[in-house]
Amino acid sequence: MTTDEELKKKVLEIAEKKLPGFHVIIDLFDMTFVYVTKEGAEVNGYTQEEMMGHSISEFMSVKNQDESFRQTIMKTMIGGIVRIPIRQKSGKEVFIEMKHVVVELEGHSFLVTKSLQKPPEK
Repeated sequence: MTTDEELKKKVLEIAEKKLPGFHVIIDLFDMTFVYVTKEGAEVNGYTQEEMMGHSISEFMSVKNQDESFRQTIMKTMIGGIVRIPIRQKSGKEVFIEMKHVVVELEGHSFLVTKSLQKPPEK
């Protein structure tokens, strides 16, 4: 049996191989952020600490019960590039293009993303 820390370490290793320079890892079971880089958080105007452990729907301009949320998540399962509706910390709603891959490990699925957008100017 793998501990949570061992699983996270393995996911990080696989994520870096599958999508070098990735920004975020999301647990597809509960849709929470399990890993966020500084750059990934800055794209949304947040800090890593503000995002870690929170649901992805808290940072999107569509909610997880909306059909558009489910459609967006289903598109990410295919991989490639998708446009995600994001609500930045400032309240501004933007569409951010992201690359996605799915990492399957020990019966657990993780979504790995890399934003193609630069963080907003300060």
